[in-house]
Amino acid sequence: MLITLVVAFALCWFPLNLFNLVLDLNPSLFDKIKTREDERLLIGLFYSCHWLAMASCFANPIIYSFLNENFKVRHMLVRVTNGIVDCLTDWAPGLSVGTRRLHGLLHTPTH
Repeated sequence: MLITLVVAFALCWFPLNLFNLVLDLNPSLFDKIKTREDERLLIGLFYSCHWLAMASCFANPIIYSFLNENFKVRHMLVRVTNGIVDCLTDWAPGLSVGTRRLHGLLHTPTH
């Protein structure tokens, strides 16, 4: 799992770092921008690279949820909803029939 996270991080951040490195090492590229289309292309390329770099934050939880047995989103959601159902049954006894039925559905075995 760690290797997958490192590879995903590297793939997401490499284009932005390469873009910045090329512009830092060759600042004369800015002088070659003559038309509005060239400027839009450079800005679009920057934002595409930046978006991909920020996508690594989005990819991490997905990788965790698929590869780590201790980090299962479904189990966390069941725990949260069970806590809400327990609070509702204590707070509003009139809702107990529906919430107990929901509580029973949530406690069904997942194996």
